[in-house]
Amino acid sequence: MYRVFLKALFTMHRDDPELNPLTRDVIEAAGMLNVSEFDFLEIAHMEWFGRMPDRKQVNRLFANHMLGGKPPFWVHSLAREIISLFESGKLDRSRFGVNSPPPPNLRDIGIGILQTALMLFVGYLVFVYMIEYTGP
Repeated sequence: MYRVFLKALFTMHRDDPELNPLTRDVIEAAGMLNVSEFDFLEIAHMEWFGRMPDRKQVNRLFANHMLGGKPPFWVHSLAREIISLFESGKLDRSRFGVNSPPPPNLRDIGIGILQTALMLFVGYLVFVYMIEYTGP
C-alpha cells in the first residue's frame, strides 16, 4: 500500500504534455530519493564526475532545467538508474549520500497538532471579526 502511494505521488507530473520526458524522469528520481531537483543535480554530478560541482555550475544547470531545457545525459542516466532500482525494490538511498529522515517522535507530533489548532483558532477569530464588524 505504501509503495503504491509513493509511486502515485512520484508520477503525478507524468500527465503534463508540455514537460520533457527526460525532465519527468529527473523529477521522479529526485522524489524517489526525497531530495530537491537542485540537490539531485549535485548528486548526479558527484556520481558521474566523482567530485562535487561548484555552485555556479549547478545554478546554471538548474536554471536550464527550470526553463524546460533537457537535462545533461549524465543526469538522465542517474535518473533512469534510480527509477529502475526503485521499481525493483532495491533502491538504497544511502548509496547516493541521502539519509532517510528519522521517524517522527511524540514531541514533533504534539507540536504539529498544537500549531494546527492555533492556526485554526486564529482563522476562526478572523472569520468572526469579519462577520461581526464588516456586516453583510
